[in-house]
Amino acid sequence: FGVAADPRFEGAGGRFVVALQDAGAVAVVEGDAVIGRASVGPDPRAVALNDRGLALVSRWRATAEGGHVYRVDLTTPSEPALRGEALLPRQEGLDSDTDNSGVPGFLDALAFTPDGARALLPALKANNVSGLFRTGEPFDSQTTARAVLVELFAAGAGDPSDGVEETFRVSFDDLDFGSALAITPVGDRLFVAMMGAQRVVALDAFSFDTLGSIADVGVAPRALALDEDAAGRERLWVFATLSRELRVYDVSELSREPPLLAAVPTLADEPLAPDVLRGKQLFHTSVDPRMSRTSYLSCASCHLDGESDGLVWDFTQRGEGLRNTIDLRGHGVGHGAIHWSGNFDEVQDFEGDIRNGQGGTGFLSEAHWAETAAPLGPPKAGLSEELDALAAYVASLTRVGTSPFRRDDGAFDLARARGAAVFADAGCAGCHAGEAFTDSAVGVRHDVGTLSEASGQRLGEALDGLDTPTLRGLWRTAPYLHDGSAPTLEAVFITRNPDDAHGATSDLSEAERADLLLYLRTLDDLE
Repeated sequence: FGVAADPRFEGAGGRFVVALQDAGAVAVVEGDAVIGRASVGPDPRAVALNDRGLALVSRWRATAEGGHVYRVDLTTPSEPALRGEALLPRQEGLDSDTDNSGVPGFLDALAFTPDGARALLPALKANNVSGLFRTGEPFDSQTTARAVLVELFAAGAGDPSDGVEETFRVSFDDLDFGSALAITPVGDRLFVAMMGAQRVVALDAFSFDTLGSIADVGVAPRALALDEDAAGRERLWVFATLSRELRVYDVSELSREPPLLAAVPTLADEPLAPDVLRGKQLFHTSVDPRMSRTSYLSCASCHLDGESDGLVWDFTQRGEGLRNTIDLRGHGVGHGAIHWSGNFDEVQDFEGDIRNGQGGTGFLSEAHWAETAAPLGPPKAGLSEELDALAAYVASLTRVGTSPFRRDDGAFDLARARGAAVFADAGCAGCHAGEAFTDSAVGVRHDVGTLSEASGQRLGEALDGLDTPTLRGLWRTAPYLHDGSAPTLEAVFITRNPDDAHGATSDLSEAERADLLLYLRTLDDLE
């Protein structure tokens, strides 16, 4: 996913460090050859390099404890080495109309300041701290999530042998997710893109005071770059991914709204159907008052690009309980009920979350809302073009990719076949059935021994069991189970399967369990 050029390299073709997200590794590339590779940990995403051989690599999703940044030593490029990681810790007790508790996640962007001693990361701070069960305090639209900017300081002036730690964090008011970053060549100013708010904010690079902003920069800005034109004007390039445009602004003077110089189309032929593209645009938009109050939240706040944020939320106030965010990829058409408790039967039911949790005015008329508010009641499909477009986008998420655990050799094929046999013998296919590996479409729920007081309710009533999630794409959807209580796939069977309620796995040998896990980690688009 992430690519950064090595400023120390002067030869032809360049030297680059590349983050291999699914493989949990970074590779060093010169020209057309990989000259070095190192494992770093889960979810490596954005990459930044300084001129002393230090590479910082973000872990895309946060854990319950906070965000994470890997520190890689590139002193010898052919032998990159992981030297540790920096924790961007969870914050507690901050809920107000100007801030919220939580962890910085979706670390899409990362950049060093010109001196190579500081690094900056925009992010989304998601509130995995508060809630009626956890703290006795409910969420509102201003305390669920918001944009943050994190400053890291590299000790020893950025030498790779020294540590890296967080030194400052800025929370933004009325903005949703810091998705991209650009720093001026002299390091005095920085620009942060706010994805759902469709805005770029200019900041002083030392005080972090706001210097100006640019509104309406396009749908889902995901990359920024700075340069100067022949006349000496400082230009900011904004890639508005879902507007399919590269927009260029004159940012020489920030006391006024920077003028748009050009808007360059990035696609000749749109690959998505019109309703799917419209749904994807809405999914990633918070600035629309129908979607969110004061630009804080969109569907992408938990499901960026249709994936999971890897966090467990307290949805007790919604008549549910602690719920691990589900990856939407691999669901698509005909999957069945929605959510762990099957409390929605159509994507259009998210109108309730939009109106309540997100503070939006909603996409239905008040008359239609009054008639269809109950999520399992009269259908909402066909009543709103926008909700139908959101449903079309979610239905398009049928693919999960190719598992990095696959290998092209006979030993792998034999081990995987043994794992498939263990899967069948343990009774797993009884619920995780068919090509979708779920019986969700049947409308049944199962108690697999993981329910607790924290599991809460279903639609405000007793929780009788859980909807069966698909198993496709398991290799990148940790943590596992409805409450996220299994940090690894191994833990599902070793510590979170009481009385074999979740498959007959207690008597498996280590070799049988290894084969089963290999099979599960390779349920991908090649299956």
